[in-house]
Amino acid sequence: MSQPEQFTAAQASDPTTPGQVLADIAALRPDLRPAVAANPSTYPALLDWLKSLGDPAVDAALAARPAPAAAPAPQPTQPMPAAQPTQPLPPAAQPAPGYGAPGAPGYGPTPPGQPPQGAYTPGYAGTPPKKSRAGLVIGIIVGIIVLVGLMIFLLVKFVFDRANDAIGGITDELSIASAMEYGDNAYLDGLYDRCADGDWEACDDLYRESNPASEYRAFGDTCGGAWESGTTTYCVDAMTGGGDDEGDPGEEDPGTVVPPSDVSQLGADAADYSPAELLYYMTLAQACADENWGACDELYLKSPFGSDFEAFADTCGARNAGGPYCTSEFGGGSYEPPMAFGDSVGLDVLQMTCEAGDADSCEVLYAKSPSGSAYEQFALDNG
Repeated sequence: MSQPEQFTAAQASDPTTPGQVLADIAALRPDLRPAVAANPSTYPALLDWLKSLGDPAVDAALAARPAPAAAPAPQPTQPMPAAQPTQPLPPAAQPAPGYGAPGAPGYGPTPPGQPPQGAYTPGYAGTPPKKSRAGLVIGIIVGIIVLVGLMIFLLVKFVFDRANDAIGGITDELSIASAMEYGDNAYLDGLYDRCADGDWEACDDLYRESNPASEYRAFGDTCGGAWESGTTTYCVDAMTGGGDDEGDPGEEDPGTVVPPSDVSQLGADAADYSPAELLYYMTLAQACADENWGACDELYLKSPFGSDFEAFADTCGARNAGGPYCTSEFGGGSYEPPMAFGDSVGLDVLQMTCEAGDADSCEVLYAKSPSGSAYEQFALDNG
């Protein structure tokens, strides 16, 4: 036996237990040493070793052992035969083949901390059991299983997070589209309040992003009651003197940008934009040129005032003289703000580069995303 748990108290107390096994028990099972000390078959050298430990329980067991009987006087004229079947000796006194008398050549002193070797088959007394590699193999297998399980968990979480983002975006869109009056949607309520406080850009956002038949749209259209309804002038222009509906077509206002007729003509002022901003504007401009009317309107709304990008988008990619939304003039619908991945080619490319670790893309994604959108949340989570 080589494993501590295989030894029992019954073995430690059994007089028929071989001396070598008693030595193994004493070495590997400290809790069974008192039983070994009390075993009448424990050989003297092992008893001496147990006594040297200074263990109170062991010492008590040793003290309780009966005194050994006096050895008979030697009979020089009558040598002791090799075996005395009528007077058996304890196992510890029976020499086994391969061992000489104490002190015989070939065997050194007992190593400290181990019970002394008795006259038994080599390889037992004081020999620690060989370490098994089974534990290492099991540990490696368990580690692999845990790693695979973690990877599966992360993959499932990623898929569910994307699904939840998509569902959340659809829910937000439906909520905004169905909101008809103040109090129906918190996001539109916020724009309404800012518009009422004179934030003209908020008025324009409220007009663009609300249901055409809603109270929100009417309030944004009139710049919070400060402008007449039904004009094509944005509140930012109407209330700050940036423009009006009645300009003389034969006179070009100072600073007016001539609309580019081709995407290749855009970006002349590229030095004014960060790499991520330029990527966003150029992506929308190309999509606008390819008849993506929502991209035209988004580019018009999100590009800097007076820029060539705004002028290009205002004409729906050089297709009209500017004015109405491209989605209404060419697409037969109304512009809806992009809320989740897949709604805007421009925001999509920013989200992908943000996810790849580009901090500039994350910042621009946050700045250009509609408030409360999945795009905005993605930028917050990854920026």
